[in-house]
Amino acid sequence: MGKSRKHEHLKPKPRPENAIILTKKSVAASQLKTAIELWFRNADPVSILILAYNAHEILHALGAKIGKPSKLKAWLDTMPKRFQRRWEYVWNFCKHGLMDVDDNTPHDPRHADFLINFAGQCYRDVFGKPTPLLFAFDLRFLIEHPECIDWVAAWAAIRTTEFFEVYREAASQSRRKFLETFLPGIEAGRVPLV
Repeated sequence: MGKSRKHEHLKPKPRPENAIILTKKSVAASQLKTAIELWFRNADPVSILILAYNAHEILHALGAKIGKPSKLKAWLDTMPKRFQRRWEYVWNFCKHGLMDVDDNTPHDPRHADFLINFAGQCYRDVFGKPTPLLFAFDLRFLIEHPECIDWVAAWAAIRTTEFFEVYREAASQSRRKFLETFLPGIEAGRVPLV
């Protein structure tokens, strides 16, 4: 199936020396990387949420095209309907200017943790190996959300004593310190990118 020319007339035509070419993959990778960098710095939660949401949506579409859609919807389907509606309300509130324009809403920033996690899973399906930054996020996510660990698989795959030593050290650090401590080792290949 060839490229669709349906929206060709809407594409900008910048001067060649000023143009950068955007692809869905490059946009999603950039948004996910930026969301993770902000997340590790405990930066603006709204920016993290929207970047993670947008990256997830593109990566879900790319994954669905190859038969590997995001598992976010399946996960949300296990949650109560009220949770599902509130989950969607927050990101819609943030991205639609005319929605409840004079209102406010509470937000739990951990919402973005899960969006980044599901976007990261899609990233692997679309690109293959995770980036070192994404792998560092995965490790930190599991420290902050141990309820998401498949403990049966973990027990079979890791040496328990080493794991708990590293886990204790990592869990005692801030996100930023964790990244400073573990990212160089991940980039050097001392932690396998699985």
